[in-house]
Amino acid sequence: MRTLVPILLLACLGYAAWYYWQAYTDRPLREHVLLASPAEISSVSVQPWSAVQPFTVTRNEAGGWVVREGTIQVLDQAEKAEAFVEALAALRTDSVAQRFPAEELSLLTVHSEAHGAETFALARPLEGPALLRVEATGDVFALPEAALRPLLPALDFNYYRERRLLRLAPARVDSIVAWQRDSFLWRITGPAAALHAPTFIAPADAPYADHFDEIAHQDRYHATIILYAAGQPHRVTVFQDALWQPPWVLVGADFPRRFLGLDSLSFPQPGEIE
Repeated sequence: MRTLVPILLLACLGYAAWYYWQAYTDRPLREHVLLASPAEISSVSVQPWSAVQPFTVTRNEAGGWVVREGTIQVLDQAEKAEAFVEALAALRTDSVAQRFPAEELSLLTVHSEAHGAETFALARPLEGPALLRVEATGDVFALPEAALRPLLPALDFNYYRERRLLRLAPARVDSIVAWQRDSFLWRITGPAAALHAPTFIAPADAPYADHFDEIAHQDRYHATIILYAAGQPHRVTVFQDALWQPPWVLVGADFPRRFLGLDSLSFPQPGEIE
């Protein structure tokens, strides 16, 4: 009997070690996730876990990239899109994993003529490595942290949308003039112009005003702001409706399909106006 107890304990420990290995331990396996190369990829569909609808990154006929979510499309972020596609194609597994979470996952489908549709899910648990599940086979893999780092921000559509209304450095602005149709409103120069310029060039943390319709909402026109740099005008159009959230919408001439919203708009004080 005394001999049997140690044997049973040893057997239990052995089983526990075997179970832990099967359920939790990753076995090394470093392979490319995708069959398609960057040059072969024609589009990527991304369904982020936190978003209602997916967005797509699609190669156009000129070899550039268009990023689209619903009716909103971004045409000037080819460099970010290309980097995203290259990071996907370079993605390698780190090891085999046994479990995959059921929630908070992003679904990606990569399309290529050579390999068709390759779909996989990405998950970032609070503890442990990032995980990838190949939808065609159900295989689950752990991913190296370094490989995932450039991918995570690119899984958000807003990553491809800049908050810039004009191609102009605020420091170059020497005067700002406001008009309401044909009526002159105010003019500021010097330090006051430089102080207010960022609001109209690249308002920090301004939300995207996707509710704005450039045709239907023309009657909400409020003013035209003209920023001058070395005598060259740069226009921003301001729309306003108290029922909007946020109530102010700004549109710059350099990016006519980019609409940014503001909760409040700080106009110059009487002492700043010439």
